[in-house]
Amino acid sequence: MSLTGRVVLLTRPAGSGPLAARLASLGARVVARPTIAFGPPADRGPMQAAAACRYDWIAVTSPQGARALDAARLPRARVAAVGEGTARVLRGLGLAPEVVGEGDAASFASALLLAARAGERVLVVRPETARDVLPESLQAGGLRVDAVPFYRTTAAPDVAETAQRVARGEFDAIVFSSPSTFFRLRDGGRPVTGFAEALAGLRRVAIGEVTASALTKAGLSPAAVAEHPTDDGLIEALQRAFSS
Repeated sequence: MSLTGRVVLLTRPAGSGPLAARLASLGARVVARPTIAFGPPADRGPMQAAAACRYDWIAVTSPQGARALDAARLPRARVAAVGEGTARVLRGLGLAPEVVGEGDAASFASALLLAARAGERVLVVRPETARDVLPESLQAGGLRVDAVPFYRTTAAPDVAETAQRVARGEFDAIVFSSPSTFFRLRDGGRPVTGFAEALAGLRRVAIGEVTASALTKAGLSPAAVAEHPTDDGLIEALQRAFSS
């Protein structure tokens, strides 16, 4: 389905180029405005302690986690990635993942448990604020797990400007790639006149059920949810959002 004339806002922090190009080929006008940024964790102690340990596996849950892992220079271990986007960043850093799971925690845990042996030690590289689904699933499967924050999520410096553009009605749809991309935009837009009404009138697309749940709880149910947390999934979800 063509997206000719539709103006789509992408909120993910990095890696929007390929998705933006594909949307443009379908006729959309794409604006990439990250709503989140990253910084080191408030307490670097757990990360530094992890760097001194030996692990059988390192499970990386996001592209930013891959970059933080590379900067931390941990001892080598077998690497697993949550999602192809994370795997792509790892490969670019010279870290070839042996396991690449779907973008949701349950599917990834199943894939890693098939590859690992009971009792092996796993480091889960994650942000300061994260759900415990993945480490709990791995522990239930017989692995020894350290879930360690390697970075924290903050608001992008220009998120208020993005919120103002939303309030001015510049976009037809907005793609949220995580709950944080939504929360930071919502919070940055609270002082902006007309923002809440404009956001409610947009076609909101979520990358997966966790992000969709965050939107729904805020009273902003998505117009469509990607069936798979990939560029293909997001494109199909956008097309569904505009066909309804």
